[in-house]
Amino acid sequence: MTRTLVAAVFLALVASPIAYAQDEALASAGAEYLEEDDYFEEDVEFCGGGEETLVDEAYYAMEGGDAEGARDLLIDALRRGDVADWERPSAIVTLAEAQLRLGETRSAVVNYRKALRRWPDQVGPGARVGLASALFLRGSRGAAFTAASAAADQVCSDRWSQVACYGAQQIIARTSRDDDQRAAAATRAAGLRGEYADLTESFDRLDYTLGLRRTPPVG
Repeated sequence: MTRTLVAAVFLALVASPIAYAQDEALASAGAEYLEEDDYFEEDVEFCGGGEETLVDEAYYAMEGGDAEGARDLLIDALRRGDVADWERPSAIVTLAEAQLRLGETRSAVVNYRKALRRWPDQVGPGARVGLASALFLRGSRGAAFTAASAAADQVCSDRWSQVACYGAQQIIARTSRDDDQRAAAATRAAGLRGEYADLTESFDRLDYTLGLRRTPPVG
């Protein structure tokens, strides 16, 4: 979502086909697997190595409720050129989400569109849900419906993108001109809430961002 919506944004790359194939090759060659403790090194900060980047810091600040701090950190880092090229897509999308949460919908639309135009394969459909959300809040119902519908076709088939799917359905339920489509989207959104109770806080936060909930989520 990306660290975006989505979030959700998103978390699910547990085992790649390449890694699985390598494991299979080792097993067929009679190689022994190392025990978990054999991988442990006290001087490694976390699995994957390396230190947190400014984009990581901004994301954690935003998720901790400091969207303004996240926005300012990212804007300063981007202006100084402190964001590596490989991390710029994530930086722009995270900035857009922070701006969306702060109600800066015009800036959010600009940044979501920039990310989707320049790095469509890297930011993914979750960014389209973010764009749809910003357009919806700006009153651009037709554009919001188009963006949400395009995103829903992708995120709703991914079991790891249920929050993004929920957001797309909520927007479709309020922007479609077709009564049956609005009803179906509302039903789908309600069904996701029932099926994924552990994501209630995330659903509530998204509803709050969209103006569909008056009080911020507790958690």
